[in-house]
Amino acid sequence: MPLSRFFKFAALERRVFLVAVAGLLPVAVLSCALFISSANEQRDKLLSASEDTMAALLSAVDSELKSTIASLDALAASPRLARGDFEALREESVELLARRSNWLNVVIADPDKQYVNARIPGDQPLPAVSSRDLIEETLRSGKPMVGEIVYAPLLNKHAVEVLVPYSRKGKTELVIAAIVQPEYFIGLLNPLEVQKSSSTGIIGIFDRNSNVVARSLNQQSRVGKPASATLRQMLDKGIDRGNEVTSTLEGVPVYTVWRRSAYSRWTTAVGIPRASVDAPVTQSYVVLGTAVVFSVVLGLVAANLVGRTVVTPMSELEASAARMGRGEAPTMPRTRLAEVRQVAAALARAHDERNASFEREHTARVAAETASKAKDEFLAMLGHELRNPLAAITNATHLIERQRPALDPNAATATSIIARQARHLTRLTDDLLDAGRVILGKISLTRVPLDLAAAVTAAFEGMRSTGRVGDHQFDLSIDHTWVYADATRIDQIVGNLLTNAVKYTPAGGRIAVTTRREGAQAVIVVSDTGIGLEPELLPRAFDLFVQGARALDRAQGGLGIGLTLVRRLTELHGGTVAAESAGRGSGATFTVRLPAIEAPLRASKPREEAPPRGGRHVAIVEDNDDARESLKMLLELEGHTVHEAPDGTAGVQLIAGDPRIAVAFVDIGLPGMSGFDVASALRKQRGSDVRLVAMSGYGTDRDVTNGLEAGFDAYIVKPADLDAMRSEIAKA
Repeated sequence: MPLSRFFKFAALERRVFLVAVAGLLPVAVLSCALFISSANEQRDKLLSASEDTMAALLSAVDSELKSTIASLDALAASPRLARGDFEALREESVELLARRSNWLNVVIADPDKQYVNARIPGDQPLPAVSSRDLIEETLRSGKPMVGEIVYAPLLNKHAVEVLVPYSRKGKTELVIAAIVQPEYFIGLLNPLEVQKSSSTGIIGIFDRNSNVVARSLNQQSRVGKPASATLRQMLDKGIDRGNEVTSTLEGVPVYTVWRRSAYSRWTTAVGIPRASVDAPVTQSYVVLGTAVVFSVVLGLVAANLVGRTVVTPMSELEASAARMGRGEAPTMPRTRLAEVRQVAAALARAHDERNASFEREHTARVAAETASKAKDEFLAMLGHELRNPLAAITNATHLIERQRPALDPNAATATSIIARQARHLTRLTDDLLDAGRVILGKISLTRVPLDLAAAVTAAFEGMRSTGRVGDHQFDLSIDHTWVYADATRIDQIVGNLLTNAVKYTPAGGRIAVTTRREGAQAVIVVSDTGIGLEPELLPRAFDLFVQGARALDRAQGGLGIGLTLVRRLTELHGGTVAAESAGRGSGATFTVRLPAIEAPLRASKPREEAPPRGGRHVAIVEDNDDARESLKMLLELEGHTVHEAPDGTAGVQLIAGDPRIAVAFVDIGLPGMSGFDVASALRKQRGSDVRLVAMSGYGTDRDVTNGLEAGFDAYIVKPADLDAMRSEIAKA
């Protein structure tokens, strides 16, 4: 049997394995727990003994320092010092230095100068004071001080200063300092402990700044150096005794036991390698691991022997199910177990039923995809076909309105009606197509910092200039509140809310519009005194094609998609919208909340349009005769010379052959040669000296992107806004 098969367990084998291990594992764990407990006890005893050793060593260090201070106190009591006889005092210091073999020098000084230096004859100049801060600290405290280990250039070696203040008439004037060599402290390390530490650890003595004074290993190279980083971190905690895990200067992990003197603030520490301390614990873990492995092996053997007769056909059944998942027919396992054979037969039946279901699902999916594609194509074509006649109607309306003074009242009224209804039909077409794109997730946002006050004001002024506010009273309470948003889509949100309020508020009613900042949110509130919303309609107010109760005359009009657009566009910006109403006849309030941002440091200035440059040569490439002719007449009334072409091929020949043409408005859906092909051909022949503007009934984001990539300078969706066309001509 292959080894991989031996270790490949099924559920039954795992259960047999757990039974075997459950009987063996507790015994193994209990035995190892005893081993570990004994090893930990030994470690604790070793650390406790090390603490006693460090206490004894620290006591010896303090005794030596106290002895040094006592000798200095005796020198301070000399009557020669009281008389200021420094020469005689130097001789006494030399005698004291000869008796103290561990001293390197004796100095009497104040913070500014030395008065006695036992190493320098009296007739020679004395060096400058090298430990001014320590002398000043001793004088301030009026108590003996033990300095840190420093390098003494005069002695060419490291040393420790022990200072005693000298007071006369209640005033501290001088210090008497003994310079002690660190090698002396090596002798304080018990020879037996030093010998023991050579195999089990390192003993060290450290000054109050955690620098090495004496060390049982590498003394010459380590003296005066800082203790290891981990030991310094431990000592910096300010605790005077304890043990922790650190690393030595050689990088060896150790258990460190330390004691700090309350008298000198020096520290004694021993570092015992973790490897030697943890060896018994490690051994216990090895024993535990061996016992566990042994238990596992026994369990594996038992599980394999007991479960093989059942697991093999179950594995074949599992493989059969996997083949079924790949679409292949399942096979019958080689077994006499009736339960397994029944499951295999059920898999075979499920395979046949699944194939039949997949076939039905595939057919339905193909049909749905075909219908969805046809719907998208229909909506795009609907927009294009509706916008072409709308463009002609709009252009013709502009032409008639230019002659308004000459029209009789009935004709002027009819012209206004045509203009309003054309704008209404354009808005319905845009809303219908935008709703489809939003639902399908095909709208992308172009976000910029935007002032909601400016956006709401612009939307309101746009409605008022086109006569869509009616006889309503508007209350605007506009605070400057900034958001990161798509200006066009925010205009749609505000426009649809205002249109909805106007539509459902009787003439003379009041509509209030508010913008404000609430914490991290920018808020737009549109409330009205109109017909309100029924309670049962509130939860569905933003659903597609949902409208309130209407009279048979459908005076309010609309398709019921405006509020759906508001909700979807708000959600695309990361915001929410809610509707409130007290019921029928009580008006309604719509609240939009968007993530607010801080006002930009420097608001962008509105781009100044180029002033009119007089009549230009303009080309129109349009296959719809009415749209082309009406647009031509409109531009000629603006003072321009207009050239026209009914298809793409004629348009290329016209524009390429007449260098006077400065701007061309080109339809996209041209017969034969599309508007994209026209733009590409003209860019090759005339380069950038002609401004190309796409003008099409196709208005999706992808259509605009395709137009700009094909070489157009701008893209206008039909019916074209006259101001937009004027702006494009002015840019040429």
